[in-house]
Amino acid sequence: MDFLRDSLDLTTEELEKLVTCMPTLFQLSIEKNMKPKLEFLKDCFQDEGKLKQLLIAFPVLLGYSFEKRLQPRMQRLLDIGENPGKIVTAIVLTEKKFDEWIQDRKIAMEYERRIMEEKRKEDEMKYIAKRKARIVKWTR
Repeated sequence: MDFLRDSLDLTTEELEKLVTCMPTLFQLSIEKNMKPKLEFLKDCFQDEGKLKQLLIAFPVLLGYSFEKRLQPRMQRLLDIGENPGKIVTAIVLTEKKFDEWIQDRKIAMEYERRIMEEKRKEDEMKYIAKRKARIVKWTR
């Protein structure tokens, strides 16, 4: 378990929680299983602190097949621009439900993007109107 402690910079309490929630971690090969998963997840998360908290809360993530489940699903999340933390939702779904969920997320994210764009344009127009109101024309 030194590998997990060192890789994720875990305290003793955090390591205990991780192992208590997922005791089968002891059975996983470090070189063939845990190391590739952690390296991949670290590449996906910009913030290792968020990855650490995610794994403490959801250690079962390390038990899923890397090639068949974790990597392909994470890649699809990243491909649509989704937060990698959503893997905890995506990983437990059946293939059909996952495909539906991905489609729903694409639609929701596009809607959110449009709302943000409209808000930005509205804020820009308010700024321009405010600036125009300040302009004073001087005549001689």
